[in-house]
Amino acid sequence: MPYDGNYRTRLKEVAKSRGHSLNELSYDIDKNKGYLSDVIRGKQNLSVDELEKICKELNIEPRDFFETDYNSEVYLELTFEARKCDEDTLRHFVGLLKRVGGTSPGR
Repeated sequence: MPYDGNYRTRLKEVAKSRGHSLNELSYDIDKNKGYLSDVIRGKQNLSVDELEKICKELNIEPRDFFETDYNSEVYLELTFEARKCDEDTLRHFVGLLKRVGGTSPGR
């Protein structure tokens, strides 16, 4: 789902898409169990440092949290998997995507 300007909603969506519950993610960033639930309900505010910790735990870049063009679950999954690959594998994959997407030269 595209980022609608509400980071609280986006936090819940991204955590879910990465297979984390809010409670687990709270522990992962060294907060108490219900911290992120309180953030989503508006009882707590999220600091930039905490957002960076969350992004690190979810293996996404902070910009992936906010970008409106590339924040679907499929894009997040793709970037998560791509970060595991070496450069040669990524180049091969980009070539495949270009052929499948019709952007390779000669088409």
